[in-house]
Amino acid sequence: MENETKKLIHKTWFIAVVFVIAIALLAVVGVLVGLNLYNQKVYPGVYLGNEKIGAKSISEIENSIKDFQQELNTQGIVFETSTSLGKKHSQKIYPVLISADSELNQEVIKIKKQETLDKIYKIGREGRIFQRLKDIFYAWKDEVRIELIAEIDSTELKSVLVDRFTSEQREYSNVSASIGEEDQIEFIAGQDGYVFDYQKAILELEKNMTEMSSEKIILDVELVKTDISLAEAKQLEPQMK
Repeated sequence: MENETKKLIHKTWFIAVVFVIAIALLAVVGVLVGLNLYNQKVYPGVYLGNEKIGAKSISEIENSIKDFQQELNTQGIVFETSTSLGKKHSQKIYPVLISADSELNQEVIKIKKQETLDKIYKIGREGRIFQRLKDIFYAWKDEVRIELIAEIDSTELKSVLVDRFTSEQREYSNVSASIGEEDQIEFIAGQDGYVFDYQKAILELEKNMTEMSSEKIILDVELVKTDISLAEAKQLEPQMK
C-alpha cells in the first residue's frame, strides 16, 4: 500500500513537471512565433504622432511619412493672423523657399524620415529577450508615442514671417509735444501698436510636425502700449514751461 502511494505521488509529480515544461515550451514557441510574425512590423500599441501604427509594416509607415512630406510640399503651412480691426491676413510657407537662383533655395522644414523609422523599429528590438518582451508589453499596455523627427530652421523661418507680416503690424507712437501760438504747448496723442508673436508660432509649428499635422497656425497679437497717455502728458505741462 505504501509503495503504491509513493508511486502515485511520483506519478503526480512527473505529470505536473511535464505539464509545466509543456506550458513553458508552448510559451517559448508562442513568443518566437509572435516575434517572427512582427519581424518587419511595428509592435501593437505604438503611435507616430496621433496615428496608430501598431501592426503596420515599416514600408507602410514610410509611405505615410512620404505622403505627409508631399502634402507639405504641395499645400504648405498656412500662417494666419487677424488684426484688432478684424482684417485677416494669411501666408503659405513651404518646406523649401524657392529663390531665383536655385543654389540659394533654403530648406526651412526638413523631415528626418529614416531617423524616425529607425526609432520606431527599435521598440521591442533592443536588449536581451526579457528586456525586449518587457518593452513590447509596455507598448501594448500603455501605448508608446513616437514623434516625427523634423528640423526647422527657426531663424530663417522667423525672418520670412517678419518680412511677410510686417505690413500688417502697427507701430506704436508716444505722445508728442510742440510749441504753438503764444508759446502754448500742444500735445499730440500717441497710438498703441501691435506686433505678432512669431516665436510662439514657430513653437506651434514644431509641435505640429512631431504630430504629423499641417494645421493652420494663428499668429497671436501682442499689444504694444504707449509709454504715456495724453492725459498724463498734460499733467506734466507745468513742469515743461
